[in-house]
Amino acid sequence: MANHVLLIGAGFSHNWNAPLASEVANSLLQEVGRDAYLQPLLRRHGKNFENALSDVQREFIAAPNSEDARARLNTVQGAIGTMFTRLNRVFERNTDLNFSNEVQYSVRGFLTRFDALFSLNQDLLLELQYQEHVLLCSNTRWNGLQMPGMVPIHDASITGIGDKHRRQWKPAATPFTVEPRLQPLFKLHGSSNWRTDDGRNLLVMGGNKDFMIREHAVLTWYYDQFRNYLARPDTRLMVIGYSFSDQHINDVIVEAWRNGTLQGMFLVDPAGRAVLNPTRALPIAVHNDLEDVPSLGGSARPLSRIFGGDAFAHQEFMRFFMN
Repeated sequence: MANHVLLIGAGFSHNWNAPLASEVANSLLQEVGRDAYLQPLLRRHGKNFENALSDVQREFIAAPNSEDARARLNTVQGAIGTMFTRLNRVFERNTDLNFSNEVQYSVRGFLTRFDALFSLNQDLLLELQYQEHVLLCSNTRWNGLQMPGMVPIHDASITGIGDKHRRQWKPAATPFTVEPRLQPLFKLHGSSNWRTDDGRNLLVMGGNKDFMIREHAVLTWYYDQFRNYLARPDTRLMVIGYSFSDQHINDVIVEAWRNGTLQGMFLVDPAGRAVLNPTRALPIAVHNDLEDVPSLGGSARPLSRIFGGDAFAHQEFMRFFMN
């Protein structure tokens, strides 16, 4: 039996109106106010706010005793956290994961068909709009959704009525395990509501992501789980809304293909397979090993259309599970 794995990036949540990296800078510009350093920095990196964050991180690493460098880092990180709070509140109160009332077009039912979910996103879309529906939508395959290695932080003020987006989590005690009857969701870069034992944010953004992942045992284990799932025989990988800009993720995909366990990828992206190698649009293209991974199909159409009643597109999409 084939092993079906899903990997999602920012383009997945964008189907429910979450901002792309190129849009986040506008939100952060409002948060940093008239800061004479951060305003031009964010404008310069307007197409990808993580590049701006990387610059601030590097400045702090180079001068950890600088009050200005620390203040700038805290300001940017705080602005990012505030943006996620606003987004998650919208996801909880104004979002429905399904685009159609017809069962055959259920997004939740589609998600339950995967053996594992891997996310590069730090928003709470799946936790708020999918987690409580897994048992009902999976036809008894799953008893629920789990984030292995993470446990909720008790907060008596959270009643569950419009405030679930405020719930926070922290790493569990080792060893980490995956419960066989619960569908695993591995958030490879942490989450906007995850905290370390000393109260710091547990999310990976900006530059030097490899180093930051190694700093946290649970994220290191998640990365190993990504490699382990792709190393299973007859693995089929669907990728939705990922720009392939994280080399540590790309390396695992290529490794699994070369080792013969990954049969190919099904890509869902407006750019199609061009997303694998942006240099193809340049006069002199550089080969990207991702291009060697066979295609299992794909779609450039938005999920709102595929799961909103487009019979042909949906049929092509679901063929991913037929082989």
